[in-house]
Amino acid sequence: MTKTEKTRNEMLQEWLNENVQTFSTPKKMKLSNFQVDWKTLSGSFNLTLDGVFIKERMKFSPEASGKPTLYYPMFHSPLGVPCSYSLIQITWETEYCILKQLKMLLPRTGYSHIEDNEIKTHYCDLNLNILDELTVNEIKEKVMDPNLTLEFDMSYDFKV
Repeated sequence: MTKTEKTRNEMLQEWLNENVQTFSTPKKMKLSNFQVDWKTLSGSFNLTLDGVFIKERMKFSPEASGKPTLYYPMFHSPLGVPCSYSLIQITWETEYCILKQLKMLLPRTGYSHIEDNEIKTHYCDLNLNILDELTVNEIKEKVMDPNLTLEFDMSYDFKV
């Protein structure tokens, strides 16, 4: 079968097989170079799996409960197909560990109210205790430190 005889879907599947990076559960993982919008608690970071640096940034934002959700870097409309596809594939164990680290690192959004015609958001810890401004500033300082790198050994949570 020649390229002209292949359907667009077959060509897309071949292209994805050649271009999507697939990672098994790593032994070591590193999250670094955090960028955070503190009003929405959304942002991005770089991911390194077993020493392989992924140059496209992983994104996150809170769901309604305040827990973070991950968004993978995407290919948008490859080969003209009107869909987007993940640039990388990671295992559920890897995603679980990333989300676990983000939950420990970032505060949750608490309640919001309007004050002086401006929406004020309060942050909570994992136990949903409202955090004071000093604690929030300490968290911001830690997360925005350019030297912050979360490195961990996956074998503590999963056998790899």
